Amino acid sequence: MATSKKIGTHLMADFDGVRVEFLSDRSRLTSILVGALETEGFQILQVTGHDFPGGGFTSLVLLAESHASLHSYPERQYLAFDLFSCGAKDPEVVLDSLRQALGPVTVRQTSWPRHSQGQPGIYSRQAKKH
Repeated sequence: MATSKKIGTHLMADFDGVRVEFLSDRSRLTSILVGALETEGFQILQVTGHDFPGGGFTSLVLLAESHASLHSYPERQYLAFDLFSCGAKDPEVVLDSLRQALGPVTVRQTSWPRHSQGQPGIYSRQAKKH
């Protein structure tokens, strides 16, 4: 049986109580995210996004180390954030920068270590071989 080796960390966070003016401004929020990523040393490969009717948006930042995304719901004062970081860079630092910039009422977060051989029993089942 192969030994599991950590590849990186996948951090996900729910921001509640974010001001609507942030959640309706993809350019502003994406700039805050990109600045936080660059400060932590992530290499930005591409930035893209989409604005939805009603003011929400999705932003995706493709990184040499993987990806980061924002999904805004102004009508709920809610922002979903995730960052998958391969290697040694710390996604918590980026999360802290977003938390400081946005001033949400609450932030719920979770992170998963990502492994080359999985972590059976934690979050996945072994795929069936055909």
